[in-house]
Amino acid sequence: MPPLAEHVIDFDNQVLPDRDNSNISETDDVISPRSTTSGMLNPNEADGAQPSRQSVSSQKEHRPSLQPPEDPEDNEVERDGILLDKILEEKSSPHVFPSAHLSVWMRTIEGDEYTGPSSGISTISGLGIDWIRQHVSNSEVLCSSILDIRSSVLGHLRHPTCITQASDSTSGATPTLKPIISSDVAQYVDAYFSRAQTLVPILDRDRFVGQVAEYGIDPTGATDSWNMLLNAVLASGCRAALSDETSEAFQVSGREAWGYFQNAMFYHTRMLNVSQELLAVQGLTVMTVFAQGMSSPQRLEFMLSSAATRMAQSLALHHCPPPQWELSEGEQRERSRLFWTVYCLDKTIALRCGRPAVLRDLDISCPFPHREVMILSAEHGVGLTEHVHELDVLLCAVKLARICGMISERLYSAQGLHLPASELQRTAINIVNRLDAWRKSLPPNMQPGKPFGKIRGLTSSSQMQLLVMHSTYYYLLCAIYRRFSPMFTHDGKDSRHLISHSTEITHMGAAKSIILLTKFFDIESQTPGWLLFYYPFTALTTLFLHVVENPSDPSVRDDIALMEIVVGFFGRLEYITSGEAAFTKTTEFVSQARTIVTRASINAAPQQRPDSNPEYSRNTQRNSEPTMVSPLASWANRAGTIPETGTEDQTSAQDPPQPVSADAHSPRQLEKALHIQELHQHGISSSFSPNLANSHNLRAEEMLDDSWLEDWMISAEHVPVVL
Repeated sequence: MPPLAEHVIDFDNQVLPDRDNSNISETDDVISPRSTTSGMLNPNEADGAQPSRQSVSSQKEHRPSLQPPEDPEDNEVERDGILLDKILEEKSSPHVFPSAHLSVWMRTIEGDEYTGPSSGISTISGLGIDWIRQHVSNSEVLCSSILDIRSSVLGHLRHPTCITQASDSTSGATPTLKPIISSDVAQYVDAYFSRAQTLVPILDRDRFVGQVAEYGIDPTGATDSWNMLLNAVLASGCRAALSDETSEAFQVSGREAWGYFQNAMFYHTRMLNVSQELLAVQGLTVMTVFAQGMSSPQRLEFMLSSAATRMAQSLALHHCPPPQWELSEGEQRERSRLFWTVYCLDKTIALRCGRPAVLRDLDISCPFPHREVMILSAEHGVGLTEHVHELDVLLCAVKLARICGMISERLYSAQGLHLPASELQRTAINIVNRLDAWRKSLPPNMQPGKPFGKIRGLTSSSQMQLLVMHSTYYYLLCAIYRRFSPMFTHDGKDSRHLISHSTEITHMGAAKSIILLTKFFDIESQTPGWLLFYYPFTALTTLFLHVVENPSDPSVRDDIALMEIVVGFFGRLEYITSGEAAFTKTTEFVSQARTIVTRASINAAPQQRPDSNPEYSRNTQRNSEPTMVSPLASWANRAGTIPETGTEDQTSAQDPPQPVSADAHSPRQLEKALHIQELHQHGISSSFSPNLANSHNLRAEEMLDDSWLEDWMISAEHVPVVL
């Protein structure tokens, strides 16, 4: 087996050439000796390939003479400890920290919960809401809705309603364990390996089935580690077997599976002070994945993942085992597969929760088990030829997880938040280059940016694996760009242009792609909550902030339409979960976005006297002539929707609209006023414009048949239309 997993080793701790390293900053470690002269990574070397001897020797020739030469480790400590040095040296430590720290702090009678800035929900933090109040006028309803959304999110994270209240295993009393029925074991084990273990390969199926035969299902004759693992597998398998896209199945599967999970939690508590073995790490890892499901209290995932990672370190899973340990090839492969699964969970959960990861890349020498889980996709070529593409799922997942760690550590750590955006530019470009190199390493027909629905030859599990990778790729792009948004920059200015040139897909394209992928999401109790909520919500807020910052952009109306899709998806989510995941108040984001765009359109309209407009006299002359009624107006008049001449609501055709004050109108009035102005610009009588707007608001009973359309068509045949 290879002595080292080279693709996970970084060289960022080497001293940069032609630099004064005495004042090197934390961001300087992102351009390594394998970088090109333009500051961009070579895509072929972006995943950690060794630099060539020629490039290294060339750099040594230009390296200034340093007396004495610096130790790379000392240099890295210096770079990584800038903020900590200030904290320890200055007496007034609070003034050292950055002024903007978008985090969510939840305090309840059950305890406190912290979600850091790198999380996708950081935009609904207290500082995020303050930013919206400052930049969005009349936003109190929106801010109130955001508080309700945040309460719903955090409440669901703590305790979904489909499971029973506090587990007896946490009270100190001996709980009543859910009995294991022999006839259910085979069904749930099969469901676990066929439906639950699709994202990360924690267990080997043949080996686990052999362990079931060896240890049995009698809890009195087995270790606590085995009992924890067995019940964790049964919990995941039970939920997968009973899960379906119905509200009843969501409740039943979540409730039945929770009993087995409580069993596993009980044995986890007993096992902590007794034994540390591979079975225990496997059990904790399976429990971590279970806790990510939509029917689970997802706050558990961070604690369980941390426990699994610490125990993996205590068993040296992060190191390459020496020959003296006399491990068989099967044992070594099992250790490697388990460690890299733990690595994926540690890095991805840390980014989503906004908390530090446990593992450090510099401490890892564990070999990588290639071709552990493969995706096969068939693509038809010219004639009858067929090309089969292969994808190593675990390898792709690990590389993405590593990028998650880079984003957390270099952009959203306390030190990263302390630095201005300009000093993070090189760091971000490095990360974006790695992410783009990851995208290009996939087979062409499987790369993000290609239509997902046109990927052929995938099994259901393979489609889920690829869907998660695509969604995560887009989520990471949004996370990188978000650090440079006005909410996070020290000067409150948009700095995303600093990195926009370095990638083909920007944060806006990424957000739109996440939304378009939601139609492929299965809303089931076992589906990860981060896939069903975190990713779509991140996309929604990304588009909303774009509308706030660029209300006159030509794409904003399309952006609002995509925001509507997210709201509809959350409505579907609320239905399946029986109101448990009630996030439909996100519709207020859409309402506010429309108001902002309408207000910007009105304010941008020409504010001039009517008689100074050269078109005014021509419009007045034309409107003074006999006007033929349009077919739609004819139908509307028969329906009684056009005011009679002489009524108070009738507006003279000769009077152009007065300039509209955006602040003096409700959202509906703003839209109506803007529509009237647009009609007058085209010479259409304002007496008809309100009714034209009202034609879009027909009552349901008026739409039961198409008689109104038939009347309109008949009128169109006989009445000339004046445009």
